[in-house]
Amino acid sequence: MRKFLLSLAVLGFIALASAHTVPPRVGLSVRHSAGSAYQNLIRFLELAITNCKNLKYFRLITKEYSDPKNPDQQKTNLGQIRADLERRYIVVSIKYEDTLHDRRIYLSYGYIIKIGRGLHFYKAANPMYSIGLVNYKYRKCLQTDVDVWRNNSTAS
Repeated sequence: MRKFLLSLAVLGFIALASAHTVPPRVGLSVRHSAGSAYQNLIRFLELAITNCKNLKYFRLITKEYSDPKNPDQQKTNLGQIRADLERRYIVVSIKYEDTLHDRRIYLSYGYIIKIGRGLHFYKAANPMYSIGLVNYKYRKCLQTDVDVWRNNSTAS
């Protein structure tokens, strides 16, 4: 039930953006830059692009992260994501904030979605080779809180 409500909340608010005449803008704050965080970001962007056909702008706010073994990995990964979105005519803005704490999704028409776990809310497929390995619709969710509110000013 939690997975349904969480997916419905995020999907519903993103789909609302496609009904607006102004090109929708989506902003996302992400705290970590581990490998799974990039996969979660890609899943989120696929959801946004699929359900918001007129998406024109995406802003990512994240902490600067440096892996001692590969210090340029974050910039390389985000550069690949930026290039892919720009090929789809979506303008990308990446901002680094050292004090970032909360993970949030900002929508251009004033809604803010705060997911306690960020985009990491699906349980791993168990056993690994089972239904849900590829299609996350079949996975269970980790327990988390989702707060949705409307701000008078829009995310830019």
